[in-house]
Amino acid sequence: MTTLKKYFYLLPALLLLFSACVKLFLFKPGAVKMPLPGMEDKIMPLAILELCIVTLFLVPRTMNIGFLLICSYLGGAIAINLFTGLSSPFAPAILLSLFWVSVFFRKPDLFGM
Repeated sequence: MTTLKKYFYLLPALLLLFSACVKLFLFKPGAVKMPLPGMEDKIMPLAILELCIVTLFLVPRTMNIGFLLICSYLGGAIAINLFTGLSSPFAPAILLSLFWVSVFFRKPDLFGM
């Protein structure tokens, strides 16, 4: 396995980790627009959830459950962006695609190959 394929899973994990850290440490109320009004108080729980999910994904023994939770989380982000129309659904969709490719490189047996 090439080095790129072996460590490609770190790219989407670092992107999601960066997103969680921005929400945790750089959030100022009123500075970030959430897709739905009234969600400003939900940013900290979402950031903590992202950190937990990324941690599960990065640990080899819990990677499968972490991957399933990431798919669910990003699927919800895509759905909210689609239904509200206030934000583009492309960012979470691209991130989700990167996770799928990284899991395919890391564990092709999950895809029946």
